[in-house]
Amino acid sequence: MNITDMQDISLGNLDVQTITLGNLPIWSRGGGDVHISISPTSLSLTSAYSTNIITVTSDDDTWYCETNVSWMTASKTNNTTARVTVYGNTQSTQSRDGVVRFMVDDVTYKTLPVHQAGAPVQPFPSGWETLSEDGDWALAYRQSMTNYYTFAIIYRYDNTPPPGEVQATWDFDFTWEDAGDEVNDNLSDSTTIDGDTFDYAGHQYYGIELYEVPNLDTDTISVNDFEVE
Repeated sequence: MNITDMQDISLGNLDVQTITLGNLPIWSRGGGDVHISISPTSLSLTSAYSTNIITVTSDDDTWYCETNVSWMTASKTNNTTARVTVYGNTQSTQSRDGVVRFMVDDVTYKTLPVHQAGAPVQPFPSGWETLSEDGDWALAYRQSMTNYYTFAIIYRYDNTPPPGEVQATWDFDFTWEDAGDEVNDNLSDSTTIDGDTFDYAGHQYYGIELYEVPNLDTDTISVNDFEVE
C-alpha cells in the first residue's frame, strides 16, 4: 500500500491530521481521537466581573473555545491556556449559568460549566419606612415636612434602573387628622411603572410618589394588598 497524500503535517512534531490513499481517507485525527482536559473543571463565581484563566491540555493544538451566553466570553490565549471573562451580574438577584465549549473542527470535546451568583439583596433606600415588599419593590412612606407624610412605591436599587415595565397594585388603610377630627381613609389603585423617577430631598429614586397625607397616624397604617408584576 502506497500512501499518496498526507494533509495538515507539522514537520516539527510530525503531527499528521489526515492520511488519504488516492481520494480515500484512511486515517483522521477527528472524532474521538482528540483528548482535551481542563483545570479547573468548573467555575462558581460571585456576581462581580471576573477574568479566569483555564489550563488546557490537548493533543491537538487547533482547539478553540466559545460560550453559549452573552454575559461571558472565552478566548484561547495560547496552546495551554484560555481566558474566560464573566461580566458583572449587578441588576438581578437571580443567579445564572452558562457553558464554555472547548472544540476542534466544530466538535465539542470538553465543557466548562460556569455558575454566577445574583447580586446581593440590598436594603431599600434609607429614610423610607417600608410597609410592604414585593421582590425588588416596596410600598413605603416618609415624613416629608412637619406633619406631612409621602407614600411612594420605590425600587430597591436606587442607583440602577429597573429592568423593565411593571404593573403595581396597592390597597392600604390609615387614619389621619383633619381640623382635629380623625379620618379613617383607604387608598387603593394600580398603575404602570416604566422607568419612572421622582426627586426627594435632592435625591432621585426609581418609582412613583403616590400621595401626601397630613397629620398621619403611622400606627394605624394597614396594608391589605401590594403587588408588583
